[in-house]
Amino acid sequence: MPNNNSDRNMDYVIGNLPNILSEIDRCMEERYVIPKNVYPWRTVYWTDNNYSSPTCVYEDGIVPTLIRTYRTMWLANEAHNILIERRYQMAMPWVQLSPVTPWAVMSAAIAVGTHEAVLKNDKGALWRQRGLLGPNLGIVGNFPGASERTMRQQLEDNTSGDDRLYEKVRMIEGDEQSQWQYYLSAKGRHSFVRLVMLKRALWVARAWKDRTSTADALRVQWEDRFDHPWGIIEAVLDNHDWPETAHMHPDYREENRLELVQ
Repeated sequence: MPNNNSDRNMDYVIGNLPNILSEIDRCMEERYVIPKNVYPWRTVYWTDNNYSSPTCVYEDGIVPTLIRTYRTMWLANEAHNILIERRYQMAMPWVQLSPVTPWAVMSAAIAVGTHEAVLKNDKGALWRQRGLLGPNLGIVGNFPGASERTMRQQLEDNTSGDDRLYEKVRMIEGDEQSQWQYYLSAKGRHSFVRLVMLKRALWVARAWKDRTSTADALRVQWEDRFDHPWGIIEAVLDNHDWPETAHMHPDYREENRLELVQ
C-alpha cells in the first residue's frame, strides 16, 4: 500500500472538485442559454430564449451577441485541441492500453464540427459519417476495436435514446439516402462547456496564483470577453492545490513564470 507521504503528494491532483463545479454550474445557469429544439447552426439559435433560466442575468434571457461569439470561438478552439490531443494519444506506442478510445477521438471530432457550425451558422461544418469512418480521422481500421462495423454501431448507439449526448441529421434534409451528419445535443453541449470551463478555470487560477505575465490578460478575457464570474477562479484557488514550487530558485521561477501555466 502507498505510504501517507505518497498520498499527501497526490493531494493536489483533485482537490475539492464539487465546490468548484458548483460555481461553474451556477455560472452556466445564470449566463448560458443552450436551446434544446433549435439546430445550433441556425441563426435563431443565438436569440432563442425559451430555455433561459429564471435566474439568467441577461435582458430577455438572451446572451449578448459579442459575448456569445467570444465564447463560441473559445469552445471551438478547445474542441480542436482536445481532438488533436486524443488523436495523438491514440497513435502513441502504449505498452498496454491507450488512455483514450476510438470513440473518444470520434466524439471530439463531433464537438469540433458542432462549435464550428455554431460559429459559422453553417451546417456544412458538421462531420459527416464518411469522414468519421474514413481516412480523414484515421481511426477506423488502424486501432484495436475500431473496425468500420464497430464504429458505425457506436455512432448509432450514441445518437439513440432520450438522454443522448449526440444527434444526427441528414446532410440533405428530406433525403433519406444522404449521409448522416453528427453534432452535440443540447445536453452534450452543456457537458462540453462544463468540462472546458473547468479546464480554463484551472489555467487562469494558476496564472493568477503565480502572477505570470499572462495573468492580467487572462482575467480580462475571463471576465470581460467571456463574462464569467471571478468567483469560479476564487473557488479554484480555495479548493485546488498545485505542486509546490516555493523550493525552486527565485531566478528560475521568475524566468519560467509563463511556462508554469502552459
